[in-house]
Amino acid sequence: MPTASTTYVALDCPQRALAAIEHAVAIYRTQGDRHGLYYALFNMAICCDALRETARKAVIYEEQLPLARAVGDVQLETVVLSQLGHTYAKLGIASRGLAYFDQAIALLEQQGVRAGQYTPSWVPQLRSTLPRVTTRPLPPATGGRSNSPANSATTS
Repeated sequence: MPTASTTYVALDCPQRALAAIEHAVAIYRTQGDRHGLYYALFNMAICCDALRETARKAVIYEEQLPLARAVGDVQLETVVLSQLGHTYAKLGIASRGLAYFDQAIALLEQQGVRAGQYTPSWVPQLRSTLPRVTTRPLPPATGGRSNSPANSATTS
């Protein structure tokens, strides 16, 4: 299904792609296939982007985040956190977007990647629009990470 959906998006038919992916999501949920569900949701978010349904895209990424954490793949988690950051920034919720993005950077730094190697150009510009944003350290990578960016950033 994800291959067919990707083809529909490439053919500029994201609505057809979305229908195919929604069917795949139902199957993956029934089977309990977390990896399949993760990738189907990722493709669904791509369709929502093509349809300019940014708020729905955020909801999908929010659902995808615990899946990435459950399968224990830090790279998948980092991708979702980064996408959440970008999506919330696009929705005009800068502080929430930056909180997610800061979590992604922290995970990358735990893997030895320097933040400057990864930081997209929109992040410094977005930071400059906010009153001072400070971040708190993330809990350890073993379980216990919170979904809520409110636990990661506060404004002063």
